[in-house]
Amino acid sequence: VLTFSPDGSRLACLSWPDEVAVWEVDQWTVVRQIRGVRPSGYHIGALDFSPDGKALVIGDADHRLQVIDLASGNTDVNIPEAHPEPITAVAWSPNGSIIASTSGWTGGPIRLWNAASGESLGELPGHTSWVSELIFSADGVWLYSAGADQTVRIWDVGAQQPLATLRGSRDEVYGLA
Repeated sequence: VLTFSPDGSRLACLSWPDEVAVWEVDQWTVVRQIRGVRPSGYHIGALDFSPDGKALVIGDADHRLQVIDLASGNTDVNIPEAHPEPITAVAWSPNGSIIASTSGWTGGPIRLWNAASGESLGELPGHTSWVSELIFSADGVWLYSAGADQTVRIWDVGAQQPLATLRGSRDEVYGLA
């Protein structure tokens, strides 16, 4: 799993067996290594930078969701059982206040979290199989999800309601842009 910071200055990678590495891309130097994060196969484990690029949210195969301060290496938020299954996707809202996460294989709900405290903000049920990717709209009002149930779903984050279900794929949907 790879992801760039919003300004493109950093690259984070979740790799086997238990590590996240963060590089500054101008010199390709490692600025932070985070151990004890377990991926499990191609679709298990997820990363996303905070909007300011100073923190990283990590979801892993152990059902855990963490927010790591990249300057200090401290864990600011730790939710040991964020989901009943391994985490497959995470997304940080553009204003930095909400983290969305989901797990797979059975299609449990997308969960919303307060990014500062880790407090649960609610759930978005609807996918009938695992979700491969989550992306917030630029204004943070909508959340898009791509799923193995052959759908792309659009959610109203504030109302915690579905807006639309896009069908037409003949197989699992793995990505969004």
